[in-house]
Amino acid sequence: MEQLSTAEAILFFDDLKIVKEMTFLEFQAILDSYVPLDDMANRSLGAVYVRVNAKYNVTAAVFFRISFDREGFVEKAWNMPLQQLADKAAKGPNMGSGPVSLACFSQCPIAEQKDNLWDPQMQAANNDFIAIKKCIHINNLGLFFNVDCKASVDQSESMNEERTRTAMIIKEQRLRQKLLAAKADQDVRQLNLDHQESTYNYKKKCDKLELALKNEKHKRTELEHKSKGQLDKIAGMREYFDAKLEQYQQNEDYPSDALREDYDSQLHAESARLTKQYTAELEAQDIELIHRRGQETQLQREIIKLKREKQELAESSRDSIFYQLDDAGIDFVIYHLGVSHLILEVNEIDAYLSNNMAFVATKCGVSEFHYRAWLNHYYNPSCEKQLANGRLCNEPLARLDSPSQFIMDVSSCCAEHRYAVTRVVPIKSVANSGFNNTFNNASNNSADSASEDNAKKDANEGSSKTASGSSKSTSRNKNGPTGLAL
Repeated sequence: MEQLSTAEAILFFDDLKIVKEMTFLEFQAILDSYVPLDDMANRSLGAVYVRVNAKYNVTAAVFFRISFDREGFVEKAWNMPLQQLADKAAKGPNMGSGPVSLACFSQCPIAEQKDNLWDPQMQAANNDFIAIKKCIHINNLGLFFNVDCKASVDQSESMNEERTRTAMIIKEQRLRQKLLAAKADQDVRQLNLDHQESTYNYKKKCDKLELALKNEKHKRTELEHKSKGQLDKIAGMREYFDAKLEQYQQNEDYPSDALREDYDSQLHAESARLTKQYTAELEAQDIELIHRRGQETQLQREIIKLKREKQELAESSRDSIFYQLDDAGIDFVIYHLGVSHLILEVNEIDAYLSNNMAFVATKCGVSEFHYRAWLNHYYNPSCEKQLANGRLCNEPLARLDSPSQFIMDVSSCCAEHRYAVTRVVPIKSVANSGFNNTFNNASNNSADSASEDNAKKDANEGSSKTASGSSKSTSRNKNGPTGLAL
């Protein structure tokens, strides 16, 4: 066994437990694709690069993420300077030989590698540092050091132990604060996303109710016009028969009773004709409505059948052209505003093709409705507030390049209307609540039809805006990257 003053090892974590250990030389052989890890195939795990001194204490730790392909080899795109991260890392908790050099998500010395790191657990029940310390002391890897190295390490550590104890406690507390702050930021982002979803659902419900109210008002206006026309027609008939009756009354030879009976019979016949006509129209509308409902049911069944066939086709095409391209070393690269370039995994292609706007919005940490609103602002950064004359304000605004910086109904307004919006929001919420209670029972059927129209409209808008994102793929070869369209 090689005798060294320090040793390097890799520990793999899964479900808060260490599931595999290996030396750094063995890990380099895996990176060079000499040996696959069959038990790690198609998995993404958290791992730790550690440096161990002669007293079997950890002096440096880098918490990184690593993914394996279907054959158990490390993903070809994975490339992290673990030793460089350990050299530049800030101090962390004491693991037996003073504060360790710690690199993690909340404490990353190289900003470009931050997303490839993860934060260790420091709770009393699940402490990753304690698990690493126990694993190294057991020494399943058979690490061996020179005796002279151990003596020199003991002497240097005894001289620095008292001096670094206070600094170690402070560093450990700062690290704990960073981890708690990172978790708090993640919780806040999740709350913001939930708030955006609830706001979108509430606004959608209000739009349905407004459309239902508009339809009811339109129907009422049509009925009023129709009723007025019928009343005018009856009034004209009454005037006609009154004039005719007066004419016959002046003629003494014409019996007035016979004229009145003739007038009543004609009026009754006209009323019966109109009643029959309107009854037939209502029956025809009912038949047409039943026919449309049957067509909608049939179309829904066909949609469910097509979705099932699509899912079966996707499940049966695991070895399709996408996996063949992935095995050939080709990356699938997409570009969208707000996230720039993204590399798609093979198992993410179906989700992207199903709804690319929702996929990109998730990558941005916002909802799909929020991302679409930001796109409108990005292409036309102007005030969207409607003035009293019906026109938009169109005051130029500073363009926000990130969807997370965009605030609904605030970032799309100028300074003058932004203040007005923030004051009107509470009153609007109360008005919408009363409106919901007033018209809820009266507009159920109309709201259903309006929701179908809105769904079709949203689908059309989604399909038209999908073309704004470009999909590309590049292949890794000796001649450089080449483009391949998705």
